[in-house]
Amino acid sequence: MPIRNLWSLEPGECIVAEEIFDKLKDLEVFFPVHDVGVDLLVVKGKKHVGIQVKESRYYIGRTWKSGHVGHSWQQIKKVKFDGNKGKVDFYVFLTYLPIQANTR
Repeated sequence: MPIRNLWSLEPGECIVAEEIFDKLKDLEVFFPVHDVGVDLLVVKGKKHVGIQVKESRYYIGRTWKSGHVGHSWQQIKKVKFDGNKGKVDFYVFLTYLPIQANTR
């Protein structure tokens, strides 16, 4: 059984866990030790919720007809989506926005 490196978790998982922990009181947030299809387990009493976090960055370079510039995307293969039924209760999609200085 491959064990996750708990000292180098995915940044998005940590960001979502911190937001949940800060905004929703009386909850516990857990990271699974190995990959079971759930990134975070949120527990309150005897109730629990499995969360899958999907991360992407924002890509600048394409101008859409609406004048909007840029895009991002996350992908979930149907096989993985169907395979996580009963484990994952929520998907969180996280997009990183780049910050540009005057010097790019």
